[in-house]
This record gives sequence, C-alpha cells and structure tokens, in this order.
Amino acid sequence: MLIIPFYLHKELTPPQEASVDIYKASQKAYNNALQYKEYQILADLWKNCMNSYLTVRKFLGHPNTCKLLNGWHPLMEKKNMMLLTLEWRKNNPPPPKEVPKTASVARSRNSNVRKQPQAPNKGKGKAPATKPYSQGYRIPKIQQDAMENVFQMARTMMELQKKEEARLKYQK
Repeated sequence: MLIIPFYLHKELTPPQEASVDIYKASQKAYNNALQYKEYQILADLWKNCMNSYLTVRKFLGHPNTCKLLNGWHPLMEKKNMMLLTLEWRKNNPPPPKEVPKTASVARSRNSNVRKQPQAPNKGKGKAPATKPYSQGYRIPKIQQDAMENVFQMARTMMELQKKEEARLKYQK
C-alpha cells in the first residue's frame, strides 16, 4: 500500500496503484540500462518512463511523484540520456544498407539525342480566375453544410458498396 500525504485524504484506486508500480518499474529498467551501458534502448526506456511519470503526476502531483523515487523524475535525466545516446550513435554507426542489384535496362537508340530546351511561357498563362463570391472566396455556411452532407452521403455509399462486394465474395 502506498503512503499518501495526510493533506490528500484519499487512497489510490487499484488502477492508480498499478500505474505507480509501472512508473517505479520503468525507472528501474532505465537505471539498469544506464548501469549496463545499453545506450541503444535508453531513449525508448526514457520515453516509457516519461509517459508513466506524466500519468502518475495527474493524480499525485509533481512533488509527491518525485518523492516516490527519492526526488528522481525523467525530466532530470533527459539531457543525460540525450548525450549518452548521441555518443553511442557516433561510436556505433548503423551497418551500411545493401544496395539491391538491378537488372540492366535496354536503352533505345534515341537515348543519346539531346532534348531541345523549351522556351518559358512568360505572359501566356491563364487569366486570373474570377472570384466566385463577393465575400473574397468565402463560402457561405449554407453551402458548406450542403457540401458536408454530400460528402458524408458519398462516404456512406462507398462503405455500403464495399460491404456489398465483401458479402458477394463471401457468398461465392
């Protein structure tokens, strides 16, 4: 049973106690990885620790969460973890990726012919589009609602069509 400070006047529920246990276990795993110099998994363990810390902090608060592990919390360890992980990545680069062998491609006779550059089309572009609404391209709310209804009906029809095709395949 976890000791709660007197001013909270409540006991933890079983899920809350489980999340506290997860927080403690994730901190132990992080410290073990540090001790055994398993730097390749250190960042993942820190993220796990951070997530469980944030969960526990919601119902215990920051000071009480820090007291659980004698003042330790993942925010203190972030810089240390980042430096150790970067150092490990510098010393242990990933193995080179194998380049897949490609089949030789037959070339056409005209592959050596130089293509002629095309002249830029300055001033020959399309005329600017006229504004469909006097409100500066703003679509009125009524039309937005109508478009949303149409899209919703189209999605529903596509889902029904997929279900019907799946049903027909299943019957065969």
